[in-house]
Amino acid sequence: MGWDEGRSRERAEAKYRETEGLTVGETVRATDLENTTLKNPRRIRAAHLYVDVPGYRLLLGDDPNEEMLRRSHLWAGEVSKIVESDFDAAKVHFQGPKLHALAYRPIDDDEAMAVKAVLLGAAVRETVHVFNDVLDLEPEDAWNTAGGVDFGDALLTKDGVAGDRELLFLGNPANRAAKIVRDRGLRLTSEVADLLPDDLVDLLVETADEGIFSFRVAPERLEELSAAHDFSWSREGSRSRLTKTADGCSADAVTIYDASVEIDKTKLGLSNSKRVEAVSLFADVDGFTAYIEDADTSGTLPEAVRSYHVIRSEMRNTAVADFEALRIQYQGDRMQALAYLPIDDTDAGAMTAVRTAAALNSVTAHVLPGIIGDAAKPIAIGLAAGTVLVSKLGQYGDRDVVSLGRSTAEAARIQEALDGGQIGINAELRGRLPDWRQKIFVWEQSPRAYVVKNLTFDELDRLEASESSTLAKGLLAGVAAGAAIGAGVALVRSRREREEPPLRPWMC
Repeated sequence: MGWDEGRSRERAEAKYRETEGLTVGETVRATDLENTTLKNPRRIRAAHLYVDVPGYRLLLGDDPNEEMLRRSHLWAGEVSKIVESDFDAAKVHFQGPKLHALAYRPIDDDEAMAVKAVLLGAAVRETVHVFNDVLDLEPEDAWNTAGGVDFGDALLTKDGVAGDRELLFLGNPANRAAKIVRDRGLRLTSEVADLLPDDLVDLLVETADEGIFSFRVAPERLEELSAAHDFSWSREGSRSRLTKTADGCSADAVTIYDASVEIDKTKLGLSNSKRVEAVSLFADVDGFTAYIEDADTSGTLPEAVRSYHVIRSEMRNTAVADFEALRIQYQGDRMQALAYLPIDDTDAGAMTAVRTAAALNSVTAHVLPGIIGDAAKPIAIGLAAGTVLVSKLGQYGDRDVVSLGRSTAEAARIQEALDGGQIGINAELRGRLPDWRQKIFVWEQSPRAYVVKNLTFDELDRLEASESSTLAKGLLAGVAAGAAIGAGVALVRSRREREEPPLRPWMC
C-alpha cells in the first residue's frame, strides 16, 4: 500500500488515452440524463437546487445513533418523493442530509424550469415542519432547512469504474447554488429571479448580497402556487406519506454494526450500516469551475473535459487503490472519501490520511502537468477525525452512500475555507499524529484549522526520513552515553574492588 509517482503517471496517461475522441453533445430529451457516457458528455441547461439541514452536525452529536439514522432515512425518502413524484424533477444525490436536485424539464423552457426549482425548494423547506410534527420532535431536536437555486448551462458527464460511477455536473450553476445557501431561507440568484413570472416575483426580497434574492411564501400560498403550476405537492400529502413510512420504519428496523473489516458499499443499508472511527477527507480542485467556463468560451471544452476525467480518475486511484480509502461521493470536481484502515488503530489511520493528502498534492504538482498541462489545478484538502456512520439514504433502488458525523461536516468546512495546495486538519486528527508530524501543521485562524501548504508525498517522506535519522542519532547517542556510564560504573567498581579489603566470612 502506498503511492508511487511512476505508477500514478501510467494510470493518468492511460485515462487520457481512454478519453480520446470525446465530443460534447446537447441534452435534447429527458432520457439523455442517464444515457450520458464518458466520451459523450452533454451540455445541460437547467435549474440547480440545494437544500441543506444547517443544524444537522449538532443534532448528530459526537456519537451518531440509530434514531438519527432513522430520521435521516425518513427525511431523504420523503424528499426524494417530493422531487421526483410531486415536481417531476431529478434527484442528483444526497450529500449527507443535503439534497442536490435538478429541474431540466421541459427542455428549452427556461421559465418553467426556474419555477419548478423554486417551488420545489420551498416545498422541501415547508415539509421539514411536517417532518418535525410527524416525528413529534422537541424544539431542541427539530430540523431546519436552507436552500439555494441557480440557473444556467452546465456540463453533464459520467465516469468511474464498474459499480463506482456517478453523474456529475461541471460549471457555475451547480457551484453557485450550493455556495449561496446560508443558515436559513431559500435564496435565488438573479439568473433565477429574472425568469420568474409575476406570481412568484411578488414573493422575492432583496438580500444584502448583490444579485441574491430571498423567496418568502406562506404555507397556504405555496400550496396554491403549486397547484396553479400543475404540481401535486401538498403538506397533507407529505404528512400522509411520512406517517405511513414512519409507522413502517421503527427503531428496530435500524441496525448499526461496528466495522470490523473493510466496508462493502454494495451491502450498506438501513439494516446494515457501519459505525467506524475514521478520517473524513474532502479534496476539491481549486479553480476548475472557472477553467471549464473559460474552455467553453474559447472552444476547447472537449480537451478540458478530458483533463477533468484524468484528474478525477487519479484522485480516486490515489485514495482508493493506493491507500485503501472508501470513496463516498463525487461532488462536481470535489471528492469525498474515508480513511479508516487499519481498523482499531487510529494513530496509523491518521498517518495514512495525511499521506493520502500529500500524495494527492503530488498528483497535481508533479504527475498531471506533463499530461494535461495547465488544467492540473492545485487541490484544497480538508481532513477531520471522528466517529462516523456509513450508510445509504434515498428511495429504494436509488440510494446514495453517505458518511454521517460531525467530523464529516468539519472536514467539508475546512476544505471550503482553504486555497489550492493547502491541507487542513482538525485538532482531533492532529492529536493522533506523532509529534514531528504535528509540527508540520500550524494553526490558522481564518479556516479554524491546522494547515500546511504544498506538502507533497516526497516532502513528507523527506521529513520522515529526517526525523528517523534524528531519532536514530539520538538513539545512538543514548547508547553511547549508556555505554560510557556503564564503563564508568565498571571502572568505579574495579577501583573499589582494589581499594576495599575483601569481606571476612563473619561480615557476609
